[in-house]
Amino acid sequence: MYSPTTPESNKSSHFRLFRRTAKLADMIIAGNLYLAEYARKSNSNVEVVPTGLDINAYKLQTDAKKDGKIRLVWIGSSSTLNYLAEIKPALEEIGARFDNVVLRIIADDFFDLRNMKVEKRLWAEESRAAELATSNIGLAPLPDNHFTRGKCGFKILEYAAAGLAVVASAVGINAEYVCDGVTGFHAINALQWIDKISELVENPVLRRTMGREGQTNVKNFDIDVIGKRFLDLIVRAL
Repeated sequence: MYSPTTPESNKSSHFRLFRRTAKLADMIIAGNLYLAEYARKSNSNVEVVPTGLDINAYKLQTDAKKDGKIRLVWIGSSSTLNYLAEIKPALEEIGARFDNVVLRIIADDFFDLRNMKVEKRLWAEESRAAELATSNIGLAPLPDNHFTRGKCGFKILEYAAAGLAVVASAVGINAEYVCDGVTGFHAINALQWIDKISELVENPVLRRTMGREGQTNVKNFDIDVIGKRFLDLIVRAL
């Protein structure tokens, strides 16, 4: 419904195309309630099914490197790398405070930091799970706008499956998938990003505890669970 480049515009051609498609559909399956509410304006048969993933793929017998480094990790693509870039000032401050913290970017594009080493890992299906499993803290920054509120939080599910504590912007589904103080922390400004990341860097027990809680919660998003729900809806629609 919204353009990622002009998310606050209500004049986008996306609206016309979205409404037309929604009216033609026998059933609409939305990834979250925010999307479902928009869809219901044009179609009464809307179901919410969150994104699923194979949680077993992330349960690797691979410990984080025993090199004394603590790895912050972000996974995504060049189209959303600017979301991570928006917290550069916080990352630079973390790098200035801690000489053992590294930023790992798993994507198809990268950037550098002055105060922190950046590990650049090209996204690949066969390696992404291991790259996450050998990291320590997942990052999920998002600006708050009409477009980002529709995102379905897949990277947070990946972090949880890999057993990582997460620091995330409390935007859209992020606020629901990251249970503040239990599976990670919410951060709404640069100071909070610095404080929450610092707390996790300094407290390995808290990182592990939050990571285990995340792994427990993400079981509800396993493809065996989500897939059955999805299949039942397709059969019903047919």
